[in-house]
Amino acid sequence: KNSLAGIEFSLLNNTALNDNRPGGNRNGWQINLEWQFPVLLGLVTAQLSHTQLQDADGYSEFLENGIDRWLHRSYLLVQYRQPLYQDLALLVNLYQQHQSSNIELFESRDRTVEIGLSLPF
Repeated sequence: KNSLAGIEFSLLNNTALNDNRPGGNRNGWQINLEWQFPVLLGLVTAQLSHTQLQDADGYSEFLENGIDRWLHRSYLLVQYRQPLYQDLALLVNLYQQHQSSNIELFESRDRTVEIGLSLPF
């Protein structure tokens, strides 16, 4: 039940394994921030992440005249876990994600709320 915080920064290089992958190689960066702290009878864990990727080649001649695609993706995940009995725990997850791109097909937003029980086995 300790409070923790962390930060991670990565440079990304995603090499295409075959020559016909749309967009070819991808390069970019990612940053992740994490927190963990006790609340009430449980523990809150939060993760905030942002990624930026750029294709080396045009994604497709049929989308935006074959321009090189870029993606920016951010998400926030907040989880509350409260022990109930031995290994059984109440679990509440809140998740929000947003992805933007210069090609509309790759833009997305979503939100999820999950409430359940966790029992490892």
